Order: sequence, then C-alpha cells, then structure tokens
Amino acid sequence: MRRLSLALLALPLLVLAAEKSGPEPGVSLMLGIKPFNHDGDRYCVTCKTAPNPLVVAFVTHNDEATQKLLTAAEKAFKDGEEKHLNVAIVLPGAGEEIDALKQWILDQKLTAPAAIVPADNKTLQTWHLNPKVANTVVFLKEHKVVRTAVELKLDDLAENLKSIVG
Repeated sequence: MRRLSLALLALPLLVLAAEKSGPEPGVSLMLGIKPFNHDGDRYCVTCKTAPNPLVVAFVTHNDEATQKLLTAAEKAFKDGEEKHLNVAIVLPGAGEEIDALKQWILDQKLTAPAAIVPADNKTLQTWHLNPKVANTVVFLKEHKVVRTAVELKLDDLAENLKSIVG
C-alpha cells in the first residue's frame, strides 16, 4: 500500500517532466517556407502537399540524435514517393545552432525541403512549438494534423509514419 501511495505521488512529476510542443490532432494549419536547399520561390508547404501525407520536422538542436532523425526522414521521403509522402524540415529561429543545422543539411545534400523560419513568424506561432525541445515532428494527412511527436526518437519514426501512410 505504501509503495502504491509513493507511486501515485510521483505521477504528477512525470506529467510535468514531459514537455508539450506542437498542434493538437485535427487542426488544419498553414506554413510558408522558402527552402534553402532548393531553387524557387516561397510556398505554403501544407497547401502544396495536401491531400498527400506530410511530415514536418521542426528541429532546433544540431546533435547526433537530430542528424539521425533527419537522415531517417530523408530516407522515408525517398522511399515514400509512391505513397506521395512529403517531408519538410523547418529550423525555427536563428543562431549558431540553427546555422550549424543548415550547414549539416547542405553538406548531407538532403533533398527534403528545408527552411529557416524566424521564431517570431506569426504563422509559425500557430504551430505552438516549444523552443526548449530538440524536435517536434508533426504528421499530417489531408491537410490536418494526425499526431504530433515531441522529442521523437529514431526508432519511433516508422511507427508514427504508419499513422499517415498506412
């Protein structure tokens, strides 16, 4: 009984420890980007890809885990062509970390559109991103959010992709 009481007391701490970031399921959002790794004009990534499945990876940290996640997202983008899977990489904000991520994406020659979007961009603010987290990955289908994953691990990407591509 005493162990159960201690476990129940610890539950609120676990809930508080999980950072929240990203939109709720069912929401329809827009996001304009100008990819730095593609020629062309600025466009609405969520509009252009609808009704096809879309993964938008918002990343803020240039670490090994992020690089592996982006490499896997790139592979999913290439492998998912017949299912019309789209992937976009968004680097919200500015600074050394964002500059390093941009350079890494260019060095790796990732083909998924990647863009830097200022943190104070009004459209970006509607996505409810938490700047404290390394990544927020949003899975959309038919222009609506299906799920949002915070601090998505490489091993969980495939399972989350199933929610939009089957």
